[in-house]
Amino acid sequence: MDFPIDSYTNLLLSDHDDVYEVSPAPSRKTTRTKNFSPQEDVIIVSVWLNTSKDPITGSEQSSGTFWKRIFEYFVENGNFGVERSLSSVKSRWTDINAKCAKFVGFHTQIELSRPSGHTDHDKIEAAKKMYSTITKKQFMFEHCWNILKHERKWTDTLSNKRVKHFEFSSPGESSPATPNLGDDSEEPSSNPSPNLNRPLGRKAAKKQAKDKKKQYDAEDAINLQHWEEKIELDKQKAARYERRLAQQEIIIAQHQAQLELQQEQLELQIMQTDTTNMDPVSADYWNNRKREVLAKRGFNL
Repeated sequence: MDFPIDSYTNLLLSDHDDVYEVSPAPSRKTTRTKNFSPQEDVIIVSVWLNTSKDPITGSEQSSGTFWKRIFEYFVENGNFGVERSLSSVKSRWTDINAKCAKFVGFHTQIELSRPSGHTDHDKIEAAKKMYSTITKKQFMFEHCWNILKHERKWTDTLSNKRVKHFEFSSPGESSPATPNLGDDSEEPSSNPSPNLNRPLGRKAAKKQAKDKKKQYDAEDAINLQHWEEKIELDKQKAARYERRLAQQEIIIAQHQAQLELQQEQLELQIMQTDTTNMDPVSADYWNNRKREVLAKRGFNL
């Protein structure tokens, strides 16, 4: 099935085909660097996304710092035997970004035409055919688009600003916007793609971290107060136990003193017993009791 493409020809051919034109110095011969591999493209796309989505530093860092971080990560993880410069990596991303954004326009047009009986694969192939027919070039970045199409950070950069500069043949005909993306563009679209998770901005991430810290501090304060109250209760219990123990010791001491007093009174009665008029057996019993008392008191008889 062929899809309508005439009304989008001017729109999609407008720019982004050539990112940079570099004129070689007349006095020197230039050597063309080996083309970027798909693996290198994937690393560039991935690190651009990760660096852009960094909620603390991604959205408000300078362009120089932003691309320095991307290049450092690329050098560490993109060793494929070819030496790349920061400018070449940045230029490659600009090319990937522009071509993928242009492909989005073609793919959106296919989606809006709602071809019956076509699978997602058929629609992608139709969009690639439209891309080739209009731009006279093959779409070489499907491996990058497959990553970017699911990322809210990238889809939000697809802007509808250029649509107002064009008029289409049918007023009721829906048309996709060809995205106008800079290599550092992060301006959100007024109609972002659905079902994609928007990463937190820097301020929101910092506020979230601050709120969590406040929550943790409050929980820590509550826990500390709880433990302080528990320690205080334990101290009060220990004090009550010590008071009860002291009271028991006093009672025991008083009881012991009473027993000693009773013993002394008994011994005094024994010592005061008169055996003069007693029979010999009784007299002998009391005299032995007196000798026991005297021996207990340390008297040697």
